[in-house]
Amino acid sequence: MTEENVQLTDKELEALKDAQNENHLTSLVNGGSANVVRHDLVNRNNYLDVDEQVFGNISRKLADNLEKGFSGVLNTPSKIKASEIRVLDYATFIRSIDVPSSLTTLSLMPMEGQALLLISSPIIFSSLDRFFGGVGVSTIGFSPNRSFANAESAIVDIITKLVSGALKEAWSPLVEAKFEKRQSENDPTKIQCFKNEEAIVVTQFEVNIGEEIRGEITIAYPHSPVRAQTQKYAKKLEESALISSENLAWSQDLKEACLGLEVELKVELGKIRSSVGGISALKLGDELKLSKLGMLDVTVSGVPVFKAISGRAGERLAISIASVNKA
Repeated sequence: MTEENVQLTDKELEALKDAQNENHLTSLVNGGSANVVRHDLVNRNNYLDVDEQVFGNISRKLADNLEKGFSGVLNTPSKIKASEIRVLDYATFIRSIDVPSSLTTLSLMPMEGQALLLISSPIIFSSLDRFFGGVGVSTIGFSPNRSFANAESAIVDIITKLVSGALKEAWSPLVEAKFEKRQSENDPTKIQCFKNEEAIVVTQFEVNIGEEIRGEITIAYPHSPVRAQTQKYAKKLEESALISSENLAWSQDLKEACLGLEVELKVELGKIRSSVGGISALKLGDELKLSKLGMLDVTVSGVPVFKAISGRAGERLAISIASVNKA
């Protein structure tokens, strides 16, 4: 319907079905009132949403992966936390970018469009200082009207590779996207990955390197492709949960039915060896002395299940369960 792939709600679809009803049409022809359900075809903001649970899980997994990557590459403890998820237009977002920052576009193949990666300057300068044996507290100055120096660009490439790998892993349950680097700039006006009015999904991460350095990593996705993927995955999770619930109910019913079944439990108390002649000579009142077996086998429907010890409970012969046989 639009570039945002807007869909009608269930209520709106039901209204369309009702409009095809013969009685409804007859009522309209005879001057009756119509049941109207509004559908705003102009205001695209009605549909600027994403599944927060799915996106939140992606962001948390991404933060964990980045934290491990930063700590390993910089050889210093790093803390990275997903802070917020926003949906807004690109023009509003680009005005909020702090300068200086590194801006890198990433391919989303097989999804449409590109993502935009922003790395704040404190992260770049601190990482650069640590690579050259410093403590991460850099005093390097930076002007927004110049390009990164070679060393700074190299740091940006290293961080971009870390983010790209973390993104691939975090998104892998939904889609096998590549997140390959396309363009890198420090001037927001030179980045041409979104239209000004285009809706984007922005995820922000707070980065703490050591005890002194704080910065931010921000990722902006095109709204329509990622919304489609997250909704598809959310629906899959709901269906899986429903199936699991049905299976659990079925299993519980089966268990309750099985618990009511009658089974035969037997205990072998002892053995005696005899001849055919000895057995044929047995008569009423004869006593047979059984050899003591120690642990007794308890079988359920012919299957050995327990080990037991013989004894008495009052005046009755009894057994005490000593152990359960392993399956």
